[in-house]
Amino acid sequence: MSRLRRAVTVLLIGCPLTLAGHNVAAESGYTSGDPGFAAFKQELRQGYTSYRDQVQKEAREFAALHMQISAGYENRIANIWADPEQSSKTRWVLYEDGYIRKRVVDFEKGLIIWSTPERYADSGFALADAGKMLAEMMSLTRRQAFEQDEVASEVESRSRGQFNHLETATLDNKPVLPAYLFGDTSVDQPRVDKAIDAMLASAEKVQLSQQGQSVVVWTFPMTIDEGSADTPAVTVPQPEPTPKPKPEPKPKPKSEREREAVSIPVVVSGDVWKTKSIEADRLERLPARARPFVSSINRENEKFELSAELLLAIMETESAFNPMAKSPIPAFGLMQIVPASAGQDATEKLFGKPRLLAPSYLYNPENNIQVGAAYFNILYYRYFRDIDDPLSRLYCAIAAYNTGPGNVSRALTGGSMALRPATRIANTMSPSEVHAHLMSNLPYEETVNYLRKVTSHLAKYEEVLSGE
Repeated sequence: MSRLRRAVTVLLIGCPLTLAGHNVAAESGYTSGDPGFAAFKQELRQGYTSYRDQVQKEAREFAALHMQISAGYENRIANIWADPEQSSKTRWVLYEDGYIRKRVVDFEKGLIIWSTPERYADSGFALADAGKMLAEMMSLTRRQAFEQDEVASEVESRSRGQFNHLETATLDNKPVLPAYLFGDTSVDQPRVDKAIDAMLASAEKVQLSQQGQSVVVWTFPMTIDEGSADTPAVTVPQPEPTPKPKPEPKPKPKSEREREAVSIPVVVSGDVWKTKSIEADRLERLPARARPFVSSINRENEKFELSAELLLAIMETESAFNPMAKSPIPAFGLMQIVPASAGQDATEKLFGKPRLLAPSYLYNPENNIQVGAAYFNILYYRYFRDIDDPLSRLYCAIAAYNTGPGNVSRALTGGSMALRPATRIANTMSPSEVHAHLMSNLPYEETVNYLRKVTSHLAKYEEVLSGE
């Protein structure tokens, strides 16, 4: 293969959608009518397919590696705890002192929870000791949080040596919790100290039974004594009642889903992209925990033709604005990006070819928001582009962000996962009918709840950002 053809091949492997254009023929030395041009295009397609298959294979191996490391970590925790817990979408979990102390930041409930099995509670676990713990938590940076995450840091380390298509990043030294509490990562120490004093003053201590193990728990509401009105309502854990056998869960009747669909707040305007940029005079209307991400939201809205309300609603639903969020799939960060699925589509759009996104890349909030916005752009403007009504299309894209476009199609068609027949059916319905149909027919209850939450948050942020 000539140097020119080799260069064109590399270029087009990174940008396969240009294969059909006449520029390919010109740059390769062929004309579109040449007998060898079809063979040349086929060669490029095969090269791209081979590359994509390699990345997808690495993504499957990455998921298996994460599962293996996560299982080993849980086994170590289980030596101390009857109910071992790892970080989740809205709960950031860290252990200390050989796993005998557990620190949890519950971003959804607005709590810091410090606990230990009762047999370890005799020393170093008094309220006087909690001040040091809270100070350490308030100073913990994104980079330190990542380094202390045993699963993510080991997955990252082993992935760097195992995978050839890995995209990594360096995390910054901005503290995690001041951003949540104050809406700013640059907070002077007296304000931080005052917040810690407020937490200590509101502390509660309880003793719980968890899987038959007696556990002592301190709870600290993440409030600040500055007149803040946006901290989530606090729910202090209470002792568990005597456990009773749980019945097997039953699928929710369709009629109940339909009744719920009627009462859910939904976007009522056909203008689905309302706020492109959150201006400075609107910033204070947002909860503090959302404000650190506004510059990224504004930048990605412009690039991917979305709205501030949408990205805020997705972030609140996915992670409660927890930048260290993760789930077992695995998915990482504010917008819960799955490297093996959404990450593949989004990186092809962003980089011209699929890449495997490492935990460090997705724990970077700016990267995470960019990838999430790129993926939603793909769902709305590519997969569901033939749905005429923008609001109907928005509902389908929201559901697909959680469950994939194929399952949304299956909900609309009653069986087929193909997009074309689903589009035809959606175009016979009004937006409210599309919403109700999805709520009644989506195959997974998780996605029903997801669509409910995102549309509710979307309506809330529309009101917040549009109010005079």
